[in-house]
Amino acid sequence: AVVFTAVMLGVVAPLLRPLGRRVERTGRLGANAVYVIVLVPLTAGWLTDWIGVYSVFGGFVAGLAMPREPAFRQALHSRMMDVVSTLLLPVFFAFSGLNTHLGGITGGSMLLVLAAILLAGFCGKYFGCALSTRALGFGWRESWAVGAIMNARGLMILIFINIGLAQGMITQEVFAMLVLVAVLTTAGTLPLYKLAMPERHERASIDEIGERARRREAEPVVSTSG
Repeated sequence: AVVFTAVMLGVVAPLLRPLGRRVERTGRLGANAVYVIVLVPLTAGWLTDWIGVYSVFGGFVAGLAMPREPAFRQALHSRMMDVVSTLLLPVFFAFSGLNTHLGGITGGSMLLVLAAILLAGFCGKYFGCALSTRALGFGWRESWAVGAIMNARGLMILIFINIGLAQGMITQEVFAMLVLVAVLTTAGTLPLYKLAMPERHERASIDEIGERARRREAEPVVSTSG
């Protein structure tokens, strides 16, 4: 895994840099470039799976090796996001659903454990992020909105628990509980956000944050000219 990471960041990343500069210059991502971009993470995932490390690690390192130019990221996002969101993400969630057996969550003790995990998972992120945002000087509406957004954990927790289940680190019952926690907390993200930040307050908050940013950018100019 160490050798793989070194090769990806020391050899593959420099080879991909001209691709990023070309997109930065032309403003478009051609078909041949898309083939390369798709092939790199797929090959990296296959290699890490062959090494004995979960394939997600290979995809992550492949992402680190990709060019960093803003134009490249924007072009890649516009070309690939529809495929990812409409095909790959649903397939991944369906795979997790196939591994989930809710029949094991029966009886009062198991339901109490599920409730405890759900409560800890929700409160830890929702109130922790909200109070931290409030401590930074934001209003309560913005703070509760950030807490709601940060409470979404669907994709990341499913990656980790699928690894844990495949490696025998967690049982089917624990896996099913964590899947339910992921689904319930993610499903509650948007309603909680809208409750804290209706559209009119959202627009006002964005305008206020923009005004703060403009004032911060102007402060060095004012002090220098003074």
